[in-house]
Amino acid sequence: MKRSPDTHSMFSALASISLVLSLLVAQAAAAGPGVHGRVFALDENGQTTGTVPGAKIEFRSPSGAAQTPATAGPNGYYRIDLPPGRYTYKVTAAGFQDEDQGRGIVLELTDGYAVYNFSLIKGKNPEQRKPPELPTVPMGRLEGRVLEKTADGELSGVPGARISLRRQGGERSLVRVTSQRQAQPDKPLGAYAVELQTGSFRASVAASGFATLVDPAPIVIAAGRSSERDFVLTREAVEPPSDQGIRGTVRLDEPRPTAGPEPKIRVQIIPLGPGVPAGPPLVADAQGRYSRNLAEGRYRVLAQADGYRPARSGPRDVFRGRYTMVNLTLAPLAPLAPPEEAKPPVVVKPPVVVKPPVAPPPLVFRGLVLEAVPGGVKTRPLPDALVLLRQEGQSLFRAQRGVTDGRGEITLRVAEPGTYAFVARLQGYTPAGVQVDISPGGANTATLVLRRIQEAETPKVRPSIVPPVGPEPPGPVTLHVRVMERLDTSHERPVAGAMVGVIQNRERVQARQADAQGSLSFRLPPGGYLVRAVQRGYELGQDTVRLSSEPVSKVIYLQRAREEVAPGTRPSKPQPDARPGGALELQILGVVRRPGTLQPVPLDGARIVIFRRGRVADTGQSTADGRYSTRLPPEAYQIKVMHERFVPAIEEVTVSGGLTRRRIVLRPLAIGGDRPETPPSGIRPSTIKPPPGTIKPPPGTIKPPAGIDKPLPTLGMLDLQILGLKPGRAGAKMSPAPLPGAHVVVLKNGRPAATGESDGGGRYRTRLSSGSYEIKVTHDKFVPGLERISLSGGQTVQRRIALRPTGASVEPPPGPTETPRPTAKPTTTTPKIRPKIKIPLR
Repeated sequence: MKRSPDTHSMFSALASISLVLSLLVAQAAAAGPGVHGRVFALDENGQTTGTVPGAKIEFRSPSGAAQTPATAGPNGYYRIDLPPGRYTYKVTAAGFQDEDQGRGIVLELTDGYAVYNFSLIKGKNPEQRKPPELPTVPMGRLEGRVLEKTADGELSGVPGARISLRRQGGERSLVRVTSQRQAQPDKPLGAYAVELQTGSFRASVAASGFATLVDPAPIVIAAGRSSERDFVLTREAVEPPSDQGIRGTVRLDEPRPTAGPEPKIRVQIIPLGPGVPAGPPLVADAQGRYSRNLAEGRYRVLAQADGYRPARSGPRDVFRGRYTMVNLTLAPLAPLAPPEEAKPPVVVKPPVVVKPPVAPPPLVFRGLVLEAVPGGVKTRPLPDALVLLRQEGQSLFRAQRGVTDGRGEITLRVAEPGTYAFVARLQGYTPAGVQVDISPGGANTATLVLRRIQEAETPKVRPSIVPPVGPEPPGPVTLHVRVMERLDTSHERPVAGAMVGVIQNRERVQARQADAQGSLSFRLPPGGYLVRAVQRGYELGQDTVRLSSEPVSKVIYLQRAREEVAPGTRPSKPQPDARPGGALELQILGVVRRPGTLQPVPLDGARIVIFRRGRVADTGQSTADGRYSTRLPPEAYQIKVMHERFVPAIEEVTVSGGLTRRRIVLRPLAIGGDRPETPPSGIRPSTIKPPPGTIKPPPGTIKPPAGIDKPLPTLGMLDLQILGLKPGRAGAKMSPAPLPGAHVVVLKNGRPAATGESDGGGRYRTRLSSGSYEIKVTHDKFVPGLERISLSGGQTVQRRIALRPTGASVEPPPGPTETPRPTAKPTTTTPKIRPKIKIPLR
């Protein structure tokens, strides 16, 4: 059937519109650079209550120039274009305290938008608080490109290269910027631009698959002027991979489009990461089989043949020493229709105007939340209650959420009719829920009554509404934290060795020590957190952060503590920093149950690891009387004590010039006759002091319940050593070093059995039941690793997993094999000390 001229014109118009929309989407994805995020509202207790629509966000450069302000939208979302550099911000909104304490952010992206969320506390500004006066400094601009010379002698841009610029003279400050990842009309591939303080800078450039370039020539930045500097990188020689890659079979589906010989099947492997070559296209053999050796990374397979529709696979990962199977099927194209016979022209009637169907009115749900008046049967509206409306069988992430207004009412739009759960909660009240059916002709309303916790009575009948099933836990998000000391608006320096803690719901989730550059990273689930940093000689520094799905960077600034001077005295004169060695004495105790009593006893053979700034400073074992002593330089340390029959304990201690004593008590793993037992809740392992006699248990716990003396099922121990291969000098092989912060997931039958992160020494230990497991280790700067083990009860399996950096191909060092070890009582002989891992000095 032939189409009319009007139909052809309509298809042409649709094709033009699709092309324009695709171009607009591509330009929006490559827009920037800048920053975007949301403004969240916090109550007096630091709990997130929602977003702040209409909040005003202002950024100011170190030169004092104010950028175009942004205003948050209905959901608290904002976006503003900013070139890479350092900026201070100010956030204001009606009914909230101003965020104007001179805090700032550092932008490194040349294209795209960095994520930065703000939080405002509800209330008025304190009268005594005033914003600090920030001095200004002259600024200039540096721009250029990062290039590579191809085999033909041409220069092409290198996307995603990282340029580090260090200012010379005085207080050295480091500025980083990333080259252009996507070409634009005014920004070619590999271009960069950054605002810098006037002065002389030295540059170094690094990119995946290239040798690091250190520019010997200084770069001079003048006030109000623009300077240019291009960098040419050299690719590193990559050894061709072997015994790993992608292989598979491509099958031709029936019916065949032609009667001739079978067409050739062309297979193309497309790399999905930078610096990972995949080679030219392949031609499958007569059986449709293909194979290619590839470096570790992520790829996509595309298969084509004449007369068939192309087929492609999803992303596939290639691991070290293994082949990934990718099979595809090509479907034949539809046969061409035979030509139609010529017919007399048909009189074309004017097209019939088809009116679009009338859209049904949107479904609206109206809810009312009331508060039960104490001591009576009356109710009154309850404002600011958190409301959730979730359809039956729907994920919790897709549920409608909102907050009631001053009359306790809330209106929510519903996508489709069905059965929904209407739930309301507010701090200090007992949550309530009800099931409601929403339909186009229904009332679509529901009322909930919340009671205060002290007035709420225990219900005699279980409510009919089953709370919604929680969603699958989202993956962890990386939080990069850097602790800095602000000297003035243009000079700052890192605070080495600061202890940083992450707090959620008034409980510390994780804690870690910053390195020599004041930097460290956490892997946390999405949500709101409070980040605190402490260091000797400084005041407490803290800030809030909100994690969603992308990595977030946060800078915590510390101020030096002021000396408290008593009335009538003079401040002390500064003394030279004398740092004599200090003595640390530990006593390791383990809580065991004797007949009728709980008693901490000295623990022999406990393994002790002392960390300093994330690195191992000393190791050893406790003696027969549970004691261990050593000498350390005065500084903050983290002590980890481990024993195969007790739960590991971590203690933080600051060693001064004299003698420092600590008593550490370990909780047990098993319960039984004359075996360790968990101490009562009143006993804290970090503060318990063993008296000369025995410790009596609290009332009601002298006689254990029936069956408590039965031994627990025997578990096995998994002991992992995570190493990261570090590049050496030119021509030298890569050397392994302990890799802290690596994310470890232990899978059993495809389901997570244990998760965690490696400690400062790259160690990760966990107890598991008997069975076969698959271990996946990931890190932001390294290629993921995969290992399989089999574990039986009472066995200890040790594995050393080495991860190589992205873009390199190095065989890991040989590791220990599976070493079964029966769970017997510790002997009186001194156990062997695990050898230390030698880390090459940089």
